[in-house]
Amino acid sequence: MKLAAEEITIRIDGERIVLRPTLRAALRLERRHEGLATLIAKLQDGDLLTIADVLREHSSAWSDVPSFIESLGVPHGLFAGVQHLIPALITHVYALAGVDIEEERDEPTTGARVASRETFAEHLENHFRVGTGWLGWSPAQTWDSTPAEIRAAQAGFIELQNALRGEKPKKPDNRTLDDKFADVFLGLSTRPAA
Repeated sequence: MKLAAEEITIRIDGERIVLRPTLRAALRLERRHEGLATLIAKLQDGDLLTIADVLREHSSAWSDVPSFIESLGVPHGLFAGVQHLIPALITHVYALAGVDIEEERDEPTTGARVASRETFAEHLENHFRVGTGWLGWSPAQTWDSTPAEIRAAQAGFIELQNALRGEKPKKPDNRTLDDKFADVFLGLSTRPAA
């Protein structure tokens, strides 16, 4: 998980917009687009209103850029001038979700991930509870933090609590799911009862 390499700078016609994947931006964009998966799909389709919305969410001051991008779609539907922004914006949305695309590509999946029953909005709201509750941060500090920063701080807090109780850190279990099942079943007795 990369903590410091998350900001993306977009420069268009002399203007500079810094995309920092804060918890506030994640929750606001998630709500406006009915989920980050929908937001990614719109970006992949080159939806100019969505591109402009993501940029507008991160503009610290009023900017002509989002309005300019929206105007490209009227009436001609042109988006060739901003097509180069799409990969960076998709990477940014993954960072809003707390996912490092490069890390995901490098790590092979074992199929061991279990689907969560919480919505993504609930997942983001849980980050807010962790920041303000567990970590004792102010709401402003929490809103301005990234999901990756909050998770890293939570892991550090848990490690501290374990160290204070004298518990040693657990080593990560890197075995495949098949190996884990084999270890469990080897320990079971299959002899019939006498």
